[in-house]
Amino acid sequence: MNIGEFYQRQSLPWQCKVVKGIRTLELFYRQNDGDVYLSTSGIDSALVRWLAKQSGETKNIECVCVASVEPTGNIKFNKEHGDTLIKSGISKKKVIREWGYPVISKKVAMSICRYNRTKFDWVKEKRLHGYEGRNGKHVYEGTIPKKYQEFIYAPYEISEKCCIKTKEGPLSKWEKTSHKNQ
Repeated sequence: MNIGEFYQRQSLPWQCKVVKGIRTLELFYRQNDGDVYLSTSGIDSALVRWLAKQSGETKNIECVCVASVEPTGNIKFNKEHGDTLIKSGISKKKVIREWGYPVISKKVAMSICRYNRTKFDWVKEKRLHGYEGRNGKHVYEGTIPKKYQEFIYAPYEISEKCCIKTKEGPLSKWEKTSHKNQ
């Protein structure tokens, strides 16, 4: 999707967005023969859950929550809606101690982590300022935005691994035993 398509979809009336969301869920559901689940946590997944319940085809989709890493309010909400609650094999504290704290976004945290773990100055320079690509254009992919570059000096580790270790890992394990797709 390009930026024009994004703005076009963003400007659609609410009801059109609802219909499009339901159709997207139904298509994914059919493509996977109904062997799907919805990973739930906060407000975004609550909206997707609501969309799924609007369709006769996807209304019984299984919702799964990694409860051991969610705030109490989210766990209560997910429990009230009958979600399957699973535990993470690792605590957030341990993940943060071993891999670092996720700041700003996963993308920024990953860029900062890569910068701090890089040993070569020329690579660090590219991670801060970008580089000239093969086509002669400047490439900024993977660079740390200027307003966040001060985080490279943070007195604590920063990485994007928090969600991978606490949520994605346990969900992947659950997927294998349930034979369902997210």
